[in-house]
Amino acid sequence: MLSRECSNNVAKYQALILEFEVAKELDIPQLKVYRDSQLVINQLMGEYDVKKPKFIPYHGYANILLQSIDKVSIKHVPSKMNKRADALAGLASSIAYPGKEVTIPVCEKWAAPLIF
Repeated sequence: MLSRECSNNVAKYQALILEFEVAKELDIPQLKVYRDSQLVINQLMGEYDVKKPKFIPYHGYANILLQSIDKVSIKHVPSKMNKRADALAGLASSIAYPGKEVTIPVCEKWAAPLIF
């Protein structure tokens, strides 16, 4: 959980860093990462320069963690192609703007049957 306000891309860097930290702590040698932030992915892959000063520390730390994992595959998945991520983003925006009415399916199916 983020304890202070931040931009969408800072939150995406935070999530990516957390994933890398967990992979490092669990000594996971191979990691497949799918993200909807084209900016963050391209910055991490060195295709885009990191121009905003607020992204520099996140980018630097993510790169340090990235080097501690033997094999990492990072792919961009547009949010419209990831229905769960799109639903969570919609849920987050409805919380941020409580006057807006939004219907979001969060659970597609139950892992176990419901008991009445």
